[in-house]
Amino acid sequence: MNNILQNINSSNELITNYSKDPAKSDKINELNEIIREQVIRGKNLVATIRKISLFEKVELKLKKQDVHEVLKQAIEYILNRFQTHQIKFKVEISDQNHIINADEFLIDVFENILINAVIHNQNPIVEIIIKISKDSADGLNYIKIEFLDNGIGIPDKKKKLIFQNSKNYFNSQKGMGLGLSLVKAIVESYNGKIWVENKIKKVYLKGSNFILLIPEAI
Repeated sequence: MNNILQNINSSNELITNYSKDPAKSDKINELNEIIREQVIRGKNLVATIRKISLFEKVELKLKKQDVHEVLKQAIEYILNRFQTHQIKFKVEISDQNHIINADEFLIDVFENILINAVIHNQNPIVEIIIKISKDSADGLNYIKIEFLDNGIGIPDKKKKLIFQNSKNYFNSQKGMGLGLSLVKAIVESYNGKIWVENKIKKVYLKGSNFILLIPEAI
């Protein structure tokens, strides 16, 4: 939060210095955009802290949720948040109905994974493929949700560490999301599982595939 406030203060001081010079109008517009982005970052950070506190202190009741609808909201959020990025989504659905028991944090799970797919990507066009299907394991029916991206990828030795709070591979400050350790805790509270694989087997630099298995609602 201190970094955010410092960025806003520095930009404001520069605007004051440039305000008397008409030739600096473009610079002023850039600085105003920086301030706007920092305000959004601050709001997201405060919202994240509140959600973490709520998740840790309150036992929320699970209810039936349509994965398609929640995912649609998450995609809209990403497109609005990263308007300066070129993002291409492709959603592949194997069945019309994918219902799970979850709470209000389900959208945060989706948003966090998608945020990482955008900010940890060095390509001019961010490509994200989302696959939703049905699966079964140990006599239970699951909804399988896969998020495949063309980002920087994750080395094999780091794949488990990214879900550990103390050794997070990604910089949580950059994304301002819930953090993958909390995402894992949320998914597990639904009796689900989450892990990450390479988008292309044995080639981690071509992108990642985050996979969620969440029990299908009866």
